[in-house]
Amino acid sequence: MPTLPASLEMLQEILEALLGPAGALVLAVLILYGIYKLTVDHLIPIIKNWFDTNQQNIKELMDEHRKDREAFTNSIEKLLIRFQEHEKDIKEIKTDIGDIKENLNKVIDEEAN
Repeated sequence: MPTLPASLEMLQEILEALLGPAGALVLAVLILYGIYKLTVDHLIPIIKNWFDTNQQNIKELMDEHRKDREAFTNSIEKLLIRFQEHEKDIKEIKTDIGDIKENLNKVIDEEAN
C-alpha cells in the first residue's frame, strides 16, 4: 500500500477522530448543551410566565368571589331583617283579626239574646 504524506496522514487521523466515537461524544455533548440552553433560556421563562399569569388570574377570581360572598351575605341579612319586620306585621294583623272576631262574636251573641 502506498504511503501518504505526513500532512495527509495527520488529516486522516483528525477525520477519524472527528467521525469516530470521540466525534460522537462531542456531538452528543453539543446537543445536550443546546437542549440545556433552550430549556434555561426559553422554556423555563415561558413556563414561569404561564404560572405567574395563572396565579394572578386565580388571585383575581378569589378577590371577586370574596366580594360576591360579602354582597350575598349583606343581601341575606337585609332579607332577614325584612322577614322579621313582616313577621311582626303578620302577628299584629292576627291579633287585630282575633280582636275583630271576638268583638263580632260578642255582637252576634248580644243580638241573639
